[in-house]
Amino acid sequence: LVLGNPPWIKVEWNPESLLSDFDARFAIRSLGPNETADQRDAVFKAEALARRDYLHECVSTEGLTAFLNASQNYPLLKGVQSNLFKCFLPQAWRVGCGVQALLHPEGPYEDPNGGALRQAMYVRLRGHYQFQNERKLFREIGNRIKYSINVYGSERVAPHFRNIANIFTPSTVADSLQHPGGGVVPGIKRDDGMWDVAGHASRVIEVDEAALAIFARLY
Repeated sequence: LVLGNPPWIKVEWNPESLLSDFDARFAIRSLGPNETADQRDAVFKAEALARRDYLHECVSTEGLTAFLNASQNYPLLKGVQSNLFKCFLPQAWRVGCGVQALLHPEGPYEDPNGGALRQAMYVRLRGHYQFQNERKLFREIGNRIKYSINVYGSERVAPHFRNIANIFTPSTVADSLQHPGGGVVPGIKRDDGMWDVAGHASRVIEVDEAALAIFARLY
């Protein structure tokens, strides 16, 4: 059993963020390329350690990017936008034939270059439970950000998994999977304007190869 919330970190070189540790203007002003270069040189002259830290961070980031983007290391991620959590997916699948449950953003399902990754995901996927952050379960990200609990298992011949979308609290998943059916099917919001978190059997959609073909034509 593998359970995890891998780091949602885009691996990219951001010199302004590093230099703002020495000069706050890099963080609060929109500097053009020439002005950035001038200010950077001024920081290097004023701070003895700034140049060393700058070069060290640049080398580290470029090296990590090269490693993560190497098709020899992560062939399923070739052409996909780099984000550290994506590297955990093939690593978790290599562990064995048990269950891997990971909480991560929706990027793998939306990336136009992610066909190879999705092909490997769908034959392993058992459950995809998509959340919106309106209840601020993760306070450091915006309300409209979507992420999901993804439950994977051993590779199947054809895709088949459960899907629940528009979830605002984890209890909705358990309540929906255990619901006997019948009654009013909940919507996105209740009549009083609050987010509807009630579970219902009709929230659960069984996704197979035919459904994925419909999604492909739609999106």
